[in-house]
Amino acid sequence: MAWPEDERYAYFTRVGKVRWTEEDGAMIFVELPKLPGTIVVYRLPRLRATEPDKLVLSGRDLRRVPLFEGEEVLKMLDLSGNKLRSVERLVSLSSLLFLDLSRNRITIIDRLDGLPQLKVLLLGRNRISIVPSAFEELPCLEVLDLHANEIASLDDFPKLPLLRRLDLSQNRIDNKREVTRAIEKLPLLQELNLLMNPVSRDGFNPLRAPAIPSTERLNSEPIMHEETRPGNSKNDLEKVMQEYQANQRLVEQLEAEGRLSAKAIYKQCEVKQGIVAQKSEERLVIYGNGFDFLLEHADSLRGKLTCLIIEYYFFENLVRRKLIKLLRDFPKLRKLKLKHNNLVSFLQVSKLEAIPFLQELLIEENPVCQSTLLRPFIIYRFPFIQEVLSEVVTEGDRKGAKKIFQRFDKLLMRQDALRNSRDGADPEVIDTVYDKIVEKVETNYSKEALFVEVWQTYVKELIQKALH
Repeated sequence: MAWPEDERYAYFTRVGKVRWTEEDGAMIFVELPKLPGTIVVYRLPRLRATEPDKLVLSGRDLRRVPLFEGEEVLKMLDLSGNKLRSVERLVSLSSLLFLDLSRNRITIIDRLDGLPQLKVLLLGRNRISIVPSAFEELPCLEVLDLHANEIASLDDFPKLPLLRRLDLSQNRIDNKREVTRAIEKLPLLQELNLLMNPVSRDGFNPLRAPAIPSTERLNSEPIMHEETRPGNSKNDLEKVMQEYQANQRLVEQLEAEGRLSAKAIYKQCEVKQGIVAQKSEERLVIYGNGFDFLLEHADSLRGKLTCLIIEYYFFENLVRRKLIKLLRDFPKLRKLKLKHNNLVSFLQVSKLEAIPFLQELLIEENPVCQSTLLRPFIIYRFPFIQEVLSEVVTEGDRKGAKKIFQRFDKLLMRQDALRNSRDGADPEVIDTVYDKIVEKVETNYSKEALFVEVWQTYVKELIQKALH
C-alpha cells in the first residue's frame, strides 16, 4: 500500500524490504539493504498522533533492538517478550522515560548514552550475569528491575545517584559485603529486593522493609490494619512470597512430569500461609491463603466490600475452592486486582465473569499479561467494565475489541459440533480440530500480528473443555 503523502514511508517501502505491517499498514517493520538483519520501525504521522509518547512492541519475535524513525518524543517503549540478545542502537530516543526489556534473552548491554532522561528500566527474566557499567550512562534512573537473571556478583556495581528502587530477586548473589558496597553507591535507594538469592537465606537485607511496606497503598490510601491467619502468627509478607515461589517451581515440575491432573497439582501446591491487610470494610488485601478472614466475615463484608486485591495465590485454587463464585454474592464489588497468581490463559480470565458488576480489573505479574490481546479480551467479555489494566475504557476500545473477538469467537465457540465427535477426547482429535481452527484463525488474521502464545492456549483449552 503506497502512502505518497509521506516521503519517509514511501522511501522505506521503495528501498527496503517490508517484513510486516500493523495498524492497517500505518506501522511498518522494514529491513534496509544497508542494515541487514536490523528492523526499522516507522509509524505514519496520523497513527503516531494517537499515542505520540507510547509504543508497545511486545511479543513480536524481535531478535535485535529495532531502529525507530520519527519517534523523538517517545516516552514509553515496551519491547518485552521478544528474543533480544543484546541492547544497543537505542538512538533517537532522547525523551524516553520508561523502557521495558523484560522476558527476552539479553546477555549484553552496550551503550545507553542515548537515553539521558530514562527513569524506569525493566530487565527482569533475561540472562544477564554482570551488572553493566553502561547503567552509569543513565543519570536520571530511579527504578531498575533485574529480577530472574543470572547475576552472581555485585562487584563494581555502577554509581546510580538517583536510584530509588532496585529488584535483584531470583539471582545468584551470595556475597553480603558486595551487596553492602553496592548500596553505598545508591544514596537515595529506598527499596531493595534480594529474595530468592543465596545471600537472603538468613533474611539478610540492608534495606529490609516491614512485612507489609508502609508505602503500600490501596486507592491512594495507606493500608492501616494487618493480621495473619490463625496459627501463623509469625508469618510476614516475605515468607508468603517465598512459599508461593517455591510452590510455583513445584507446579512446573509436576506439570512437566504429566502424572497428575491440573486440579490435583494445584491442590498439592496450595499456599498455606497468608496475610490480610484491611483498610476498611470496603477495601481488602489478601496475600497468600488469607481467605479464612473473608469466609469468616462474609456476612459483614457482603454489602460493603467494593475493592479486593489478591496476591501470591494460585488462580486455579481460587476456582477449585469456589472463591470466585463466592465473590458473586458481593453485589458492591467493583474493583479487583490479581497479582502473582499464575494466571496463564484467557479461559481463566473469563471465569471472572462470575462477578457480575465488576467495573475495574487489574492483572499484574501473571503470564497472561504477556499477550497484547489481554486488554481487548477483557473489554469484550466484561460488559460493565470501565477500567482495564489501569486504563479507562473508551467507546473506541469497545469497538476495537468487538472487531477482534467477535470473529474469533465464531471460529472457536463450536462446542456442539465438537461434542458430537465420535472419538471423544482423543488427543489426536483435539490436535486435528485445533489445527483446523488455527488455520482458519491465521487466514482471518493474516495481516494482523495479534495472536501469540496465550491465544493458542485459549484455543486448546476450549477444545478440551468441549470434548469432555
